[in-house]
Amino acid sequence: MSTIFKKHIEETFGRPIVNRGDCELLAQKVYQKTGVLISYNTLRRFFGLAETRKTRNSTLDLLAVYIGFHSYHDFIKRFEQIDWWPTWQQLFIALSVDERSEVFELLRYHQSNQVQFSISVSIVLREWIFTRKREELIALFRHPAFQFKALSYDDASQIGVVTGLLFRNFHDPELEKVLLNEANFRDIIFKIFVDYSRLNGSYGDWIVYVLQLKDLDEESRIFCKCLLVWKQLLAAPLDSITPIQHDLPALQLDLHPILVGRLWGLHYLMANTDLERQQLESVLKARMALSNHTLTELLYEPCMQALVLNHEGLCTFIAQFQQQFGTANFWYNYSQIALQKLFLAKRELECCRFEHAKELLLEIPFGQIRHGYREFIELFVSFFQWKIAIGLGEDTEAFVALFIAARAKIPYPIFSNRYFDQYFCTDESTTH
Repeated sequence: MSTIFKKHIEETFGRPIVNRGDCELLAQKVYQKTGVLISYNTLRRFFGLAETRKTRNSTLDLLAVYIGFHSYHDFIKRFEQIDWWPTWQQLFIALSVDERSEVFELLRYHQSNQVQFSISVSIVLREWIFTRKREELIALFRHPAFQFKALSYDDASQIGVVTGLLFRNFHDPELEKVLLNEANFRDIIFKIFVDYSRLNGSYGDWIVYVLQLKDLDEESRIFCKCLLVWKQLLAAPLDSITPIQHDLPALQLDLHPILVGRLWGLHYLMANTDLERQQLESVLKARMALSNHTLTELLYEPCMQALVLNHEGLCTFIAQFQQQFGTANFWYNYSQIALQKLFLAKRELECCRFEHAKELLLEIPFGQIRHGYREFIELFVSFFQWKIAIGLGEDTEAFVALFIAARAKIPYPIFSNRYFDQYFCTDESTTH
């Protein structure tokens, strides 16, 4: 914050303050504007031209008045309302000259003022990843202020998605392993940006590597195991859920709600008897009762699992709660709501209520959807739009093209012609 404040003083003064003469002239300028005398030695200490010491609040207030504010507190409070360019400029200057401490100071300013913090961190991370600044990256992920537990979940989600997207085209296995050894990188990037469309690619390699780490925490281990089972399901032929070889962790309910839902859904899919499924349903209902406000998060993964695998029991269970599907209180909720809208559209299509299904798809907030499952959502939206157009007797050409393009982005074995032909249990072939 002090760096930004000094830059504003220099802008008001008209030039950089680099010597005693500048400080003497600035003292005169301050007196002319405020009527209060300030020692040029105080200004020398403030600008680092003499032995530094903590600046008095009265001095900060006086300098704030000089640059047009009521006090230093007023400057901090109102700074976000004035021109942001100097702030961004200072961030990029600090990055260009490798001033790590100044970069962290600017990030802390954005964090404390809750203005564009996630964007700032994402810019820094992407810059340092592209330039392979290993030490700087480690320092950032170990900095107390930027720990996952110190961030809001919205900030962590946005940082994770924007940074995670970079690794779709950036590949440096050595640097990636260094980062994956950092627990905070795993929490903010690896476990936030779950690249479901690339489980057979680099993200799948990350999962395998992380599972081999000796200091891996239990929640991350469960997270990775679940993704490997999901990967097997996507690679399995139609109607072959239970025969897959899986290493699914025991069900735990004290994890993050999204991970609870993911783990619970996989246990439900692997269950061999109706009794097992009934017991699992009772367990999840009890978990919902403990924190009903997390229902949206708890059903996020089961909705996708039900959508992709078209599992009758799982679909029926989720449908019980369709009137309770949540609203978007946080940025990451939009993807969850998009999946729930898709699930509801699926139910309407099964009953041939095409107009209502169409309305549900129009309610999906595409511009707000975080990546991860985005390609899956786009695939099913285009597929459902195609089916709706057929049901309403409308032209299907545009939807066919969208479906073909979306399907090419996630070429998992499960998404075969037979899969889509049989999805709504009709005899009509739609994939040729």
